[in-house]
Amino acid sequence: MTQCDRRLRERKAEVFNALAHPLRVAVAEFLRGGERCVCEIVAHVGAEQSNISRHLALMVRSGVLANRKKGLKVFYRVRYPCIFNFLRCVDGMLQDQLRETGEMLGVRVEEPARRTRTVRAGV
Repeated sequence: MTQCDRRLRERKAEVFNALAHPLRVAVAEFLRGGERCVCEIVAHVGAEQSNISRHLALMVRSGVLANRKKGLKVFYRVRYPCIFNFLRCVDGMLQDQLRETGEMLGVRVEEPARRTRTVRAGV
């Protein structure tokens, strides 16, 4: 493995790490609706602003989020909307696992409607 390959894998792991906390997943899913200010994110997620700010900073450093300041407010958005495809893939994976577990236990599991819209980077 080359140094370049190693660094690329490290950067990929940083992106996965940026989504490796329930609060950060909630932020990303909330931002599916578009750019939001910190005050809206805090209200939606229901955590302390200082805690949210630390998570947002990590997500910006990893490249998952971008931010901009307007007056005293800071606005955040998902930098690459293809992240939503990954989150949708994880949703499908978890639904499949739940269904398989239900089948093993002899329980019927209702599946929620899956979103089929694909989001491409730059859209």
